[in-house]
Amino acid sequence: ISTCVFSNCLSPVATIAPAESSGPSMAPSETFLRLHELSRKSRGAEYMDAAALPSASHLEREFGLFNPEGSGCCPTVDATGAVTCTCSGCERWSKYVAGTLGERWPTYKQYEVLTTEYVAQLARYLRSRRSEIIGDDVVGEPLRSLRVLELGAGDGRLTRHLREELDGHSVEVYATDDHSLGLARGSAHGVVAADALDAIALAGGAARSPVDGSSDLPAACDVALVCWQPIGVDWTAAVRASASFREYLLIGEADDGICGHRRLTWGLEDDDDDAGDSEDDGNGEGAGRARAMPSYMTDGWTRVDVTDELGGRQICRTDERWLSGRRSRSISFRRGAACVESSGVF
Repeated sequence: ISTCVFSNCLSPVATIAPAESSGPSMAPSETFLRLHELSRKSRGAEYMDAAALPSASHLEREFGLFNPEGSGCCPTVDATGAVTCTCSGCERWSKYVAGTLGERWPTYKQYEVLTTEYVAQLARYLRSRRSEIIGDDVVGEPLRSLRVLELGAGDGRLTRHLREELDGHSVEVYATDDHSLGLARGSAHGVVAADALDAIALAGGAARSPVDGSSDLPAACDVALVCWQPIGVDWTAAVRASASFREYLLIGEADDGICGHRRLTWGLEDDDDDAGDSEDDGNGEGAGRARAMPSYMTDGWTRVDVTDELGGRQICRTDERWLSGRRSRSISFRRGAACVESSGVF
């Protein structure tokens, strides 16, 4: 027995059985297919392939995302506190991000669900950062290209689409992955086979080391890009310690989510959830122990949440149809910037 978290459902309720075949079809709706085809055609013939990106609005309508009142979901809480919904709509969304929805749908796992809007905004952001980090000469021409290194790139899908958007804009993007998760299939998208820490050393100004494909990486990159850093893993300390990097951009769940390391990446301690109960004695005096400064701050870096600057419409595999909020964010960390914390976390 579990309890439904929506007030318009009976409570308590038995755990919902898997969706019956009478639910929504697993096939794409005709509207989605027409809109997706128009989106492909509007971007040119080179985009007429199975990897072409959908738009966020198409996906939101197709899968009923971020509309809890109209989702038809009845999520339940089990004895462990886990909240789930097994309605046919949620099953369909889960299969979509898992790459198992069937014919005419993507057949690869998706963590960040890339959309035309997000990739375009990310490319625009990198162009603006090129101007700020590299600068222009006296006649307004770029002094050189901005070099971006994607770590843990999987099959290189994000880098591929960024390269298409950034062609002719003096921004170079390189993809690396160690293939440990089996996400990269061959070198179709130009992914250099390298462990993240080795890639950082190679492209961060350190001495060259014998890594396959290392000749395809520049000796000094300016920006590190990490989309869904594995849980409990931190690559950011190595980026900060490398001489050439001026910024790293983390895409995915932030802070107490499932990307990166809670303390090493985000600067959170295990008892941060309770900090508000112990840090002030009611008279403005700190009663509890002082919080340790996040390592990125002690290293001289500043955190800037650029989610809204990138459109605020990110979609990811952990988004739930019965929630209106989005779980994926875009967080920039910049070397030597003014110490203004804009995230509200520290």
